[in-house]
Amino acid sequence: VNQKHLFFAGSNQKRLSELTQALTSNTTRGVIAIRGGYGCAPLYPQLKKKLKSRRGLKPKVFMGFSDLTILL
Repeated sequence: VNQKHLFFAGSNQKRLSELTQALTSNTTRGVIAIRGGYGCAPLYPQLKKKLKSRRGLKPKVFMGFSDLTILL
């Protein structure tokens, strides 16, 4: 949240890495985006590939607004 890269909270790679970790961790119960999702569209294709290869993922609450809808 506190990182800055252009208009975003960190680079695409950093945000993709953190989101992938949160969505694949067995200890994470949910993800709540606290900023708008303007930078989510570029993450979607890579996130989809990373999650497709994972088996047995537990369901999680995933909340947000704005352009985050592409990930919801």
